[in-house]
Amino acid sequence: MPQASNEQPMPTAEPNILKRLYAFFLPENLYKTDVSLSSNEKLVATRLYLGLLAVSIVILFVLTASSSQTRSITVDSPSISQFDFLSARYPLTLSCLCSQVTIPYNTFLSFAPEYHQVCSSKFISESWISSMFSINTTNYSPLDFRTSASSQFETLALLCTMVSEFVSSAVQVFTNQQLISSRTLSRSAFDAQLMSLVQQLQTTTVIDITSMDQFVSLSIDNNQLVSALHTNYFIYSVPGSRLYITYSGVYIPIHYSLPLDPTTFCGCASTYKCIYPSGFFNNWTLEYPFYYFIPDPPPVFSVPGFFAGCIPRYSISQSTMECFYNSTCLNQIQALMGDTSSRRPLNDTIQSHFKPNATIESMFAELFIEGWHDTRNFTAYFNTCNPKSCSYTYEKRFYVIYVFVTLFGLIGGLTVVLHLFAKFFVQHFIRRVRSMNCCQPVTRQEVLAVNSEKLSECT
Repeated sequence: MPQASNEQPMPTAEPNILKRLYAFFLPENLYKTDVSLSSNEKLVATRLYLGLLAVSIVILFVLTASSSQTRSITVDSPSISQFDFLSARYPLTLSCLCSQVTIPYNTFLSFAPEYHQVCSSKFISESWISSMFSINTTNYSPLDFRTSASSQFETLALLCTMVSEFVSSAVQVFTNQQLISSRTLSRSAFDAQLMSLVQQLQTTTVIDITSMDQFVSLSIDNNQLVSALHTNYFIYSVPGSRLYITYSGVYIPIHYSLPLDPTTFCGCASTYKCIYPSGFFNNWTLEYPFYYFIPDPPPVFSVPGFFAGCIPRYSISQSTMECFYNSTCLNQIQALMGDTSSRRPLNDTIQSHFKPNATIESMFAELFIEGWHDTRNFTAYFNTCNPKSCSYTYEKRFYVIYVFVTLFGLIGGLTVVLHLFAKFFVQHFIRRVRSMNCCQPVTRQEVLAVNSEKLSECT
């Protein structure tokens, strides 16, 4: 017959562990050794302490977690990709010190100015200028294209050459200067600073070269220089004497009507800016008063956009190259000049911000430049700057390590304060409330009620 087993199931340790944890975190009495409190007061003080501690910890946790902390980070020998990332993410606080404080502009900046096609065309070549020259120049009317054309195109060639050399020199001087910056510029700051400097270079170059040209023009005007082309002055010899009389050339208005009004005339003695549309005047004779340049007989062909004037320098500046974009117009000029060479007109399909009817003066004011084509190399700048380290700061909320370090740092002092406060509160406020309840006066009705209860118990 089988015997009943006397083995009892092993008691689980889980309830004991939970009790210990509960007793550790929620002890029943934290004031066991305090003889100044009664047993009931010790329990009240313990509950008060634990409640205040829990509320305080929650408040401290919320405040600490919601506050922002400033962190400072340093990156040694950053690459250009790291720098771009950091400058985009921390643009206000990123700081990288350059190993080389001064960097020449030519290290990371270059120019390739593109000029208007006229400055590289055949129309400023020696062969074209020579084909426009005639030994009988002074036999033509001062208004005739053949009188001034050679000098005008030679002046245009000089303007193109002067501009090219001046710009090249200005660019060289500029790029040899130093960029001084102890901190590495971001790409956006780099581009903005260089754009401003390039615009400054363009502006100062235009001002310098136009000021020099104005000085030359004013010198010619103020010194009353006589043109060998007889376009501003005539020197007339008095027959039978050694005397010479100088007459100033007078240009009539472009849109004139007969009879002529002398008040509308433009005299080269007063200003060098007198001009008149240029053309081919055949059968022109020198008649008194020969210093009045009257288009009579009218021209056999007027050159569109071209002007004659007191001096070739000013008349070419008021002229345009529109005729030289047109093969028919160009062929007509060559035929009248006796030029049999094959010449191509300017290409009107080339992109240009100068229109075909733009004056030479307006193109010169922009240095004949279609584009400066500056090239900025940020990589070359960064490699030359060569920052050894970059540092930046940023704000972060709910930084776990900071939250727990702050809580553990405060909780020690907080427990001591709350422990004393709970005891103080029980001793002074709880006892006072109880004493007030115990010491209330007893009414006569209450005494009679008690006595009656005692009598009823005895019977």
